[in-house]
Amino acid sequence: MNNLTKLDIDNFLNMIAPGGGYNNDIMVLDIIGNAKDEAFLNNQFPIRLDAVSIIVVMQGEIELTIDYITYHIKANSLFDIGSLHVFHKLRLFPDSIAYHVIISKKFIEETLQQKKPLSLSYILSKRLNPLFKLEKEETQLLADCIIRLKNNISRKEHTFQKELIQNELTTFFMEVGNISLQQDNDEKPQYTLTRKDEIVAQFIHLLTSYCKEEQEIKFYTDKLSITPQYLSQVLKEKTYKTTYNWISEGRITEAKIMLRTPGITINQIAEELHFSDQAAFGKFFKKNCGLSPSEYKRNL
Repeated sequence: MNNLTKLDIDNFLNMIAPGGGYNNDIMVLDIIGNAKDEAFLNNQFPIRLDAVSIIVVMQGEIELTIDYITYHIKANSLFDIGSLHVFHKLRLFPDSIAYHVIISKKFIEETLQQKKPLSLSYILSKRLNPLFKLEKEETQLLADCIIRLKNNISRKEHTFQKELIQNELTTFFMEVGNISLQQDNDEKPQYTLTRKDEIVAQFIHLLTSYCKEEQEIKFYTDKLSITPQYLSQVLKEKTYKTTYNWISEGRITEAKIMLRTPGITINQIAEELHFSDQAAFGKFFKKNCGLSPSEYKRNL
């Protein structure tokens, strides 16, 4: 994967809130439902963020499209997704209030080290569905942790700023771990996934990893150990899109990310996406987007 097509925390901060994080390790964003913020953020998408994203919604609702799937994140919910996912679109409802914590994977590993506060069921379930329901009191508990975390990120002159941030981040993950373990003990599963749901999730994961290099349906069905016909049936039933639609959408998203990246030419993008030449890429892009790659780039 080309490093130029993914954003680390510093890159993301420079786009939306320069100087608002700690090193290239962690940042906290307040999300408040208003049309201006929604338009500004959507103007930055699509992006592939090289960091873990955790969103806690206090009130209202946020609609977020990541890796081609739209999630409706309502009040008293935790949204937890790993790094290198593609953010496509954001919709903020008028009364929505939330916190978005963005953390580098390296900083999480350094902070937690040998600690394992998150239950295995939580880790496994969030791979297939990153939404996690909370009680109102649990939401407030996590929000309090995030507010303290944000305050420590702003204490630039503190001698032990890093340690303060890591201590608060550890507390946050331990609270999440405690909540997930209590829910495990209550034996109330958050989600019941069917085999077809798993196939869709696994296909989308493969698509985000390989769509730049692999456009043949057989590649994906071989990985999933199913037939092309069955994959098509499942995708149509669950997503109302064909396999070809999904692969085309994946290539278009990758193209848009690269078109936003300085220093990459349209010809290089055509080669990266394995088109025969720039003209073939331009024809494909215009058919799907209604404008040429150069027109799209000029409109950014």
